[in-house]
Amino acid sequence: MVHVSHRPKILVTGATGKTGRAVVAQLLEKGFPVRAIVRSRDTRSQRLDRLGAETVVADMFDVDRMTAAMQGTVRAYYCPPMHPLMIQSAAVFVTAAKAVKLEAIVGLSQWTASANHPSLHTRQVWLVEQMLAAIPDIAYVNLNPGYFVDNYLRLIDFASLLGLFPILTGHSRNAPPSNEDIARVAVALLMAPDRYAGKRFRPTGSKLMSAYDMAGVIRKVLGSPVFAFDLPWWMFERAARLQGVSAFEVGSLLVKLLRIGYALLCNLISFPLPPGIT
Repeated sequence: MVHVSHRPKILVTGATGKTGRAVVAQLLEKGFPVRAIVRSRDTRSQRLDRLGAETVVADMFDVDRMTAAMQGTVRAYYCPPMHPLMIQSAAVFVTAAKAVKLEAIVGLSQWTASANHPSLHTRQVWLVEQMLAAIPDIAYVNLNPGYFVDNYLRLIDFASLLGLFPILTGHSRNAPPSNEDIARVAVALLMAPDRYAGKRFRPTGSKLMSAYDMAGVIRKVLGSPVFAFDLPWWMFERAARLQGVSAFEVGSLLVKLLRIGYALLCNLISFPLPPGIT
């Protein structure tokens, strides 16, 4: 347990996002002062204000604004933005972290991050890991969960309103962690970063599940029929673009799903993956 007088102010980037807002809430529950970085003032940032966070509007690509926003904080939870220029944002964060002499960083990554991944986004995530790990005199802990359960739950509106549950991942299985469970791990690491410096942690759910299994759970929770079906990729892409999802995000997801599916297939029929794919 951290003594009250020794609870440092913690910076949280992506504070209105999936894991960011959960990290903010849980840190505040434990009595840690939190500075939450947001892109703009809106209803999401207002919710953080009401929780007791100090919200600061800052451009993750502007080194002066990020350095100013980081002043007075001691540790940070860094969630890299889903952006084609992610590396530039990470370079800004690293420059600011050096300038203010942060004590520790817990960085959100992903389990598929590698130097040779076919997805540009996932290769960039790996590069961000290397950048954070190379900062001298700052403890770095890698948090790399797998497929979020939130990715399934984002489709619950279809199930509740239409009785339909679209599936992109077929019968492949994983143990998806919730945003809140990922945040619990992040908060534990932020509370004692020196103890975990240089290590990586992969939060998972408690059970291997396919999207069809998830549909069964949703059917039980809703108490109404839910029909699960394989959604053609072209249909998903069209719907995503109509909802404002960028081509970069859609393309990154496609490559990631193809790679995960290939890895699962290779594991199923027991032959080695090609070089560079692990």
